[in-house]
Amino acid sequence: MIAKFALNQGMSHYVLVVYRMAIASAIITPFAILLDRESRPKLTFSILAKTMVLSLFDPVLDQNLFYIGMKYTTVSFSSAMCNMLPAFAFLMAWIFGLEEVNIRRLHGQAKVLGTIVTVGGAMILTLVKGPAYMLKSFPAELSLTALICVFGLVEAVVLALVVESRSNTVWSINLDTNFLAVIYGGILSGVGYYIVGVVIKERGPVFFTAFNPLSTIIVAILASIITAEEMYVGRVIGAIIIIGGLYLVLWGKSKDKSSSPAQSEMEVKTDQDIEINQ
Repeated sequence: MIAKFALNQGMSHYVLVVYRMAIASAIITPFAILLDRESRPKLTFSILAKTMVLSLFDPVLDQNLFYIGMKYTTVSFSSAMCNMLPAFAFLMAWIFGLEEVNIRRLHGQAKVLGTIVTVGGAMILTLVKGPAYMLKSFPAELSLTALICVFGLVEAVVLALVVESRSNTVWSINLDTNFLAVIYGGILSGVGYYIVGVVIKERGPVFFTAFNPLSTIIVAILASIITAEEMYVGRVIGAIIIIGGLYLVLWGKSKDKSSSPAQSEMEVKTDQDIEINQ
């Protein structure tokens, strides 16, 4: 919502992304240098190349495209569209083996159904995250976050210079909503990417993206209060459906976490015995 106010005042979203990544880099890089100095793996060309590609998609393209969409629509609509992420995250994680789904078991069915319900609620209401793979080959969340922010800054600067080359005034920042959007966005990126990395490493990408619907609900409520967006019955119903889908996914994930390998092996053998007997 802060970014929406800044964009409505004429701030370039290309410049907003540049300043946002500059703040994020300044915040997270010192912590990465100090706290990861003993545990940080060796930086290879492959790691640097993957990080550059990752930062190009998110934050550079991801944030710019999001801001473009939000500029021509509303904050609640833009937030609601982000609820497509759990479905994509679930499918991609399933395809690439980051998410285990036993469709014959109840909690496996709950994860599938919860994802479908969550996305359905988002539609009524109005790219798996790359770190999942990077953290396997470079398990240092702070350093990876710093690299993403720094590479994102460089790429965002290049993009902004090319697109906004005819105007120098777009780079001016005053102590107003634009300044607040830059500072808040920078802190959000710096801290947010690190938290995302930790959560994905511990619980997987589906668990992380399942919480996007809560953002939509909060934004819809705030937008109705602050920007006077009309609250339709469909939005309320959609919010309720989203919460139901969210907790279905989380319940399925909790069963994955609590199931022991020995228990799963016994269940598989039992299923095989039943099939043989049949």
